[in-house]
Amino acid sequence: MFTVIKRNGKKVPFNIMVIERNIKLAALESNTILKLSEIKLISAAIIDKIKKPEVHVEEIQEFVQFSLMEQGFFRIATDYIEHRNKHKIRVKKEYQFLSDAFLSKYKHLPDPFKNQLGAFVYYRTYSRYIIEEKRRER
Repeated sequence: MFTVIKRNGKKVPFNIMVIERNIKLAALESNTILKLSEIKLISAAIIDKIKKPEVHVEEIQEFVQFSLMEQGFFRIATDYIEHRNKHKIRVKKEYQFLSDAFLSKYKHLPDPFKNQLGAFVYYRTYSRYIIEEKRRER
């Protein structure tokens, strides 16, 4: 049928059960009860919107929210959008920094910089800003 391109670039076969499960979860989160026939109707509308043999997961998520709105489930759609945004923020935070396991290998090695100027230029140029701590990483 279709191939779904995930966020990490991996291609997987399209599975309507995943979409139906996400619709059910969004309905539960918004305290709305959906009949199985309504879920099938929404998922059929999503399949009708897919025109390409390969579709990115972000496009499918947009089709889900548009289909929910078209069927009149505005509250579920807004909760679905909020959940999607929270997920984006969480994923961004998870992959923003190097893991502690990775850094532990280098923690006790001698300082690689020959002088303070080298360290200053390196950290100023390559370290990322940590918003929560209002400083650059070290």
